[in-house]
Amino acid sequence: MTSGAEKIVKSFQSYFDAIGSNTFYYGAKPGNSQVAKLVNNMILGITINAVAEGLKLAKHYDLPEPEVLDLLKVSTGDSWTVRNWNDVSEWTAETALSVLLKDLKAAYNEGLKHNVALPFNALSSVHLFDSMGVEKPENK
Repeated sequence: MTSGAEKIVKSFQSYFDAIGSNTFYYGAKPGNSQVAKLVNNMILGITINAVAEGLKLAKHYDLPEPEVLDLLKVSTGDSWTVRNWNDVSEWTAETALSVLLKDLKAAYNEGLKHNVALPFNALSSVHLFDSMGVEKPENK
């Protein structure tokens, strides 16, 4: 995710190619690439909450989690989160979830600053740790 003067960004393309498989340019305005990152992680946080809550309901009915995930992968419930749930479900409060929560809060603050309502983001921020069944770390 890049932003800045297009000529300068393009001059770094070979470096971007060396460290990643995709480069996305978000215009000359500094900070646009950071907002793109927040958008991506906001959607991740919302889908994590959705998958975790869906699996919670499935568990209540004794539906086998692997079968529910297989269903989601071939239907309208599919997402990166579903396809990677085995890894995502192992994320801990001290590592990936804390980083994700930081980005959810940052996205929410950007929405407040620019009067952009982000209700699903706000709800996901509050319920992320609960949905994942982990204790929220202190001072987070």
